[in-house]
Amino acid sequence: MLVGLSALAIGLCSLFLGFYEAGLQRHHARASVWPHVEILLQSSPSVDEICVRNAGIGPAKIDDMLVMVDGKPVRSWTEVFAKITRRDAEEL
Repeated sequence: MLVGLSALAIGLCSLFLGFYEAGLQRHHARASVWPHVEILLQSSPSVDEICVRNAGIGPAKIDDMLVMVDGKPVRSWTEVFAKITRRDAEEL
C-alpha cells in the first residue's frame, strides 16, 4: 500500500511539473517572436541618416512616434529638415 501511494504521489508531482514546464515553454515561445525595434543614427560629413528597423522575429507595429528638434515637437519631416538646416546655417 505504501509503495502504491508513493508511486501515486510521484506521478502527480511529475504531472504537475510537466504542465508547469509546458506553460513556461509557451511563454518563452511567445516572447521569442516579439518585435525588437531599433533606432540607428549615422552621421558622416556628407549624409546624416536615421534608420528605424525591426531586429526581432515578430512583426512590429508602430502606432505613434514623436520627433523633437531642439526640445520642441515637429509635425513633419519637412519641418525637421528645415529646422536642422536652418540651425546648421546659423552655426556657420
